[in-house]
Amino acid sequence: MNLREVLKEEKQKNGTIKEVNKESQEFIVFTIKTRWFAIELDSIVEIGEIENYINFPMAPVYIKGLQFVHGNPVILFDILGVLENNDIFDPKNIKGHTIIILKYDEDFFGIIISELIETISIPKEKTLFTPELGEFYKGTFKYKDKTVSILDIKQIINSTYNLEK
Repeated sequence: MNLREVLKEEKQKNGTIKEVNKESQEFIVFTIKTRWFAIELDSIVEIGEIENYINFPMAPVYIKGLQFVHGNPVILFDILGVLENNDIFDPKNIKGHTIIILKYDEDFFGIIISELIETISIPKEKTLFTPELGEFYKGTFKYKDKTVSILDIKQIINSTYNLEK
Protein backbone atom coordinates (compact mmCIF):
# COMPACT_ATOMS: atom_id res chain seq x y z
CA MET A 1 0.00 0.00 0.00
CA ASN A 2 1.48 3.38 -0.96
CA LEU A 3 1.51 6.46 1.27
CA ARG A 4 -1.54 7.99 -0.41
CA GLU A 5 -3.64 4.87 0.29
CA VAL A 6 -2.43 4.65 3.90
CA LEU A 7 -3.28 8.29 4.59
CA LYS A 8 -6.66 8.04 2.90
CA GLU A 9 -7.51 4.87 4.82
CA GLU A 10 -6.49 6.48 8.12
CA LYS A 11 -8.57 9.58 7.48
CA GLN A 12 -11.58 7.48 6.47
CA LYS A 13 -11.33 5.56 9.76
CA ASN A 14 -11.38 8.86 11.63
CA GLY A 15 -14.25 10.15 9.50
CA THR A 16 -12.31 13.23 8.43
CA ILE A 17 -11.86 12.60 4.72
CA LYS A 18 -14.01 13.83 1.91
CA GLU A 19 -13.78 12.11 -1.42
CA VAL A 20 -11.24 13.99 -3.54
CA ASN A 21 -12.59 15.11 -6.86
CA LYS A 22 -10.59 15.01 -10.07
CA GLU A 23 -10.13 18.76 -9.97
CA SER A 24 -8.10 18.64 -6.74
CA GLN A 25 -4.48 17.97 -5.96
CA GLU A 26 -3.22 16.33 -2.78
CA PHE A 27 -0.15 17.72 -1.03
CA ILE A 28 1.95 17.21 2.04
CA VAL A 29 2.56 20.61 3.66
CA PHE A 30 5.72 21.09 5.71
CA THR A 31 8.11 23.75 6.93
CA ILE A 32 11.84 24.20 6.65
CA LYS A 33 12.78 26.76 9.24
CA THR A 34 10.20 29.54 8.67
CA ARG A 35 9.35 28.73 5.03
CA TRP A 36 6.24 26.74 4.06
CA PHE A 37 6.39 24.17 1.25
CA ALA A 38 4.26 21.47 -0.34
CA ILE A 39 5.03 18.38 -2.38
CA GLU A 40 2.47 16.45 -4.37
CA LEU A 41 1.45 13.36 -2.45
CA ASP A 42 2.04 11.10 -5.46
CA SER A 43 5.78 11.87 -5.26
CA ILE A 44 6.19 10.56 -1.72
CA VAL A 45 7.23 7.03 -0.82
CA GLU A 46 7.42 7.34 2.96
CA ILE A 47 7.89 9.73 5.85
CA GLY A 48 10.54 8.78 8.36
CA GLU A 49 13.17 9.98 10.76
CA ILE A 50 16.90 10.35 10.35
CA GLU A 51 18.52 7.64 12.43
CA ASN A 52 21.88 6.11 11.59
CA TYR A 53 23.40 7.96 8.69
CA ILE A 54 26.74 8.46 7.01
CA ASN A 55 28.00 12.04 6.86
CA PHE A 56 29.67 13.18 3.61
CA PRO A 57 31.93 16.11 4.60
CA MET A 58 33.09 16.80 1.02
CA ALA A 59 29.60 16.68 -0.56
CA PRO A 60 27.82 19.74 -1.97
CA VAL A 61 26.07 21.95 0.61
CA TYR A 62 22.67 20.38 -0.11
CA ILE A 63 23.79 16.74 0.50
CA LYS A 64 23.88 16.04 4.23
CA GLY A 65 24.58 12.33 4.14
CA LEU A 66 23.22 8.89 3.38
CA GLN A 67 20.89 6.64 5.32
CA PHE A 68 19.61 3.17 4.51
CA VAL A 69 15.83 2.75 4.74
CA HIS A 70 14.45 -0.76 4.13
CA GLY A 71 17.79 -1.65 2.53
CA ASN A 72 17.67 1.26 0.08
CA PRO A 73 20.24 4.07 0.19
CA VAL A 74 18.50 7.41 0.77
CA ILE A 75 20.40 10.61 0.00
CA LEU A 76 19.69 13.15 2.77
CA PHE A 77 18.84 16.33 0.92
CA ASP A 78 18.61 19.92 2.19
CA ILE A 79 16.19 21.59 -0.26
CA LEU A 80 17.09 25.11 0.86
CA GLY A 81 20.68 24.27 0.03
CA VAL A 82 19.54 23.95 -3.59
CA LEU A 83 16.99 26.75 -3.65
CA GLU A 84 19.02 29.38 -1.82
CA ASN A 85 22.50 27.88 -1.53
CA ASN A 86 22.03 28.06 2.25
CA ASP A 87 23.50 25.56 4.67
CA ILE A 88 20.41 25.19 6.88
CA PHE A 89 20.98 21.83 8.55
CA ASP A 90 24.26 20.93 10.27
CA PRO A 91 25.15 17.49 8.87
CA LYS A 92 26.67 16.49 12.22
CA ASN A 93 23.42 17.23 14.06
CA ILE A 94 20.54 15.99 11.87
CA LYS A 95 19.71 12.80 13.74
CA GLY A 96 16.05 12.81 14.77
CA HIS A 97 14.90 15.22 12.04
CA THR A 98 11.94 14.18 9.92
CA ILE A 99 12.53 13.26 6.28
CA ILE A 100 10.12 12.96 3.40
CA ILE A 101 11.39 10.11 1.24
CA LEU A 102 10.88 10.38 -2.52
CA LYS A 103 11.90 8.07 -5.33
CA TYR A 104 13.11 9.53 -8.59
CA ASP A 105 14.15 7.04 -11.26
CA GLU A 106 16.04 4.46 -9.21
CA ASP A 107 17.32 6.81 -6.51
CA PHE A 108 15.77 7.65 -3.14
CA PHE A 109 15.97 11.14 -1.65
CA GLY A 110 15.15 12.16 1.90
CA ILE A 111 14.18 15.81 2.15
CA ILE A 112 15.05 17.09 5.62
CA ILE A 113 12.23 19.16 7.07
CA SER A 114 11.62 21.14 10.24
CA GLU A 115 7.97 20.23 10.76
CA LEU A 116 5.36 18.12 9.02
CA ILE A 117 2.13 20.13 8.97
CA GLU A 118 -0.64 18.21 7.23
CA THR A 119 -1.86 16.33 4.17
CA ILE A 120 -4.37 18.45 2.30
CA SER A 121 -6.40 18.49 -0.87
CA ILE A 122 -6.48 21.77 -2.79
CA PRO A 123 -8.79 22.51 -5.73
CA LYS A 124 -6.67 23.14 -8.83
CA GLU A 125 -8.22 26.59 -9.26
CA LYS A 126 -6.83 27.58 -5.83
CA THR A 127 -3.22 27.01 -6.91
CA LEU A 128 -1.45 29.86 -8.64
CA PHE A 129 1.30 29.48 -11.19
CA THR A 130 4.03 31.88 -10.08
CA PRO A 131 6.87 31.99 -12.64
CA GLU A 132 8.67 34.72 -10.70
CA LEU A 133 9.54 32.11 -8.04
CA GLY A 134 11.75 30.31 -10.53
CA GLU A 135 12.20 26.93 -12.15
CA PHE A 136 12.08 24.91 -8.92
CA TYR A 137 8.47 25.81 -8.11
CA LYS A 138 5.18 24.68 -9.61
CA GLY A 139 3.19 27.45 -7.95
CA THR A 140 1.70 28.55 -4.65
CA PHE A 141 -1.50 28.33 -2.65
CA LYS A 142 -2.86 29.85 0.54
CA TYR A 143 -3.07 27.63 3.59
CA LYS A 144 -4.63 29.26 6.63
CA ASP A 145 -2.70 32.56 6.76
CA LYS A 146 0.45 31.26 5.00
CA THR A 147 1.60 31.20 1.41
CA VAL A 148 2.82 27.70 0.57
CA SER A 149 5.28 27.12 -2.28
CA ILE A 150 4.75 23.94 -4.32
CA LEU A 151 8.13 22.38 -5.07
CA ASP A 152 8.97 20.83 -8.45
CA ILE A 153 11.00 17.90 -7.12
CA LYS A 154 11.90 16.51 -10.54
CA GLN A 155 13.30 19.88 -11.63
CA ILE A 156 15.28 20.25 -8.40
CA ILE A 157 16.82 16.78 -8.72
CA ASN A 158 17.51 17.16 -12.44
CA SER A 159 19.33 20.44 -11.89
CA THR A 160 21.36 19.04 -9.04
CA TYR A 161 22.51 15.91 -10.78
CA ASN A 162 22.34 17.14 -14.37
CA LEU A 163 20.06 14.26 -15.32
CA GLU A 164 18.59 14.20 -18.81
CA LYS A 165 15.18 12.61 -18.10
